[in-house]
Amino acid sequence: MLKRYASETPCIQAVFVVNDDILLEYGKEIQSRSLFLQMVEDLKKFDLLATLLAGKIRFSKVKTIEKENQKYDIYTYSIEKNKNIFRTIFLIPTDKTPLENEFKPLNDLVQNYYLNIPQRKEYQVINVYSDFLEKAIKEIDLHFTSKEEIGVVSHFQIQDLRNYYKNMSQQYTEEIHTQIKTGILRHLKKGDLLFRVNQRSYITYSHNCDEDKVKSRFSDIFFQLNTLIIRYKLSFHRVDYNNFKKQEFWDTIVSEA
Repeated sequence: MLKRYASETPCIQAVFVVNDDILLEYGKEIQSRSLFLQMVEDLKKFDLLATLLAGKIRFSKVKTIEKENQKYDIYTYSIEKNKNIFRTIFLIPTDKTPLENEFKPLNDLVQNYYLNIPQRKEYQVINVYSDFLEKAIKEIDLHFTSKEEIGVVSHFQIQDLRNYYKNMSQQYTEEIHTQIKTGILRHLKKGDLLFRVNQRSYITYSHNCDEDKVKSRFSDIFFQLNTLIIRYKLSFHRVDYNNFKKQEFWDTIVSEA
């Protein structure tokens, strides 16, 4: 449904986010995905402005880029409602100007549906192992169209940060997990999956990839929040049509933590 409303705007490329959840990556990748996701993070600095605007759209032009002799403008805007924040980064040709009425149907959908959902704390998304198993198996299964296809599960085993949690505020704790999640997302390709199993365990899935390709993708990943450098171990596991459907496969991976 969101994709249909996005198609009615002048956006050629866009990312739509509520809180820390990506709702939709839309259009052709003209600007790199990782830069778009970083802009979403940077947009959080202006959340107070979104609150003050009380649902009104105010476009902010970020920059102009040129690709294949065509110039594009990148814009942002944010909406706040019920303590939920909707953020979007979008790209349009330079010869066009975004108009509020072009985004009104999308804006109404976001406010009446996505921002009316009670706010979830990020750490509550998948905090029960059985919930993780059900979600991971179901979503990975949707990627397979034949028994010959393969994929790769990557497991990020994060250092034990409980001592930091005891001494820091809840907000700082959530910022740590947001930094980890955002760092991983920047290295994923469109269609890849990310799951948080618990405070020390993040899992990604990449379809139609081998282990060497995924290892190369994550070779420079680095987590840091202010002066805190977050250490981790990373392992890779080949997925075929059958093994990911068995709990033993996941038990072996998660037991690493």
